[in-house]
Amino acid sequence: MRFWRWGKRGTRDSRPNYVVRNRESIVLKPVFVETIPQLPEMEDRTLYVSMRFATLSHLCPCGCGRLVDVTLDPATRSLTYDGEYLTLRPSIGVKFPCRSHYSIVRNAIIWYRPISKWEARWYNRVRARWS
Repeated sequence: MRFWRWGKRGTRDSRPNYVVRNRESIVLKPVFVETIPQLPEMEDRTLYVSMRFATLSHLCPCGCGRLVDVTLDPATRSLTYDGEYLTLRPSIGVKFPCRSHYSIVRNAIIWYRPISKWEARWYNRVRARWS
C-alpha cells in the first residue's frame, strides 16, 4: 500500500499531510510509576510509564475507555522525556473498533486518519509472522 507518491515532484518528505484537524486538542500528563495501575484506578488523560517493565499505558484518547498498552522496545520505539515533556515515536494505531491513530508529541495528542481494516489485518499478519 502506498501512503505517498514517488515521482518527479515527490520525495519521501513530500508525502501528504494526514493530520486530522477537526479533533479536539488533548494534553496528557506523564506519570512515572513502578507498576501500571489497574483499569478502574486509571485517570483519563494520564500517561503511565513503567521503565521497570518498559511499558507505557493510557486510556484511549478517543473516549472509548479502552486500555492502550505500548511496549517500549528500543528497536521499534523512541521515548523522549526532558523533565517536562514526553514524546513517543512512531505513531500509535489501535485495532479497537474506534481505530484511533495518533502520535504523542510534547504531551499532546496529534491525530491522524483512522487505520483502515486492511491495515489492521496486514499488521496482524506481520505480527503473527514475527512472533
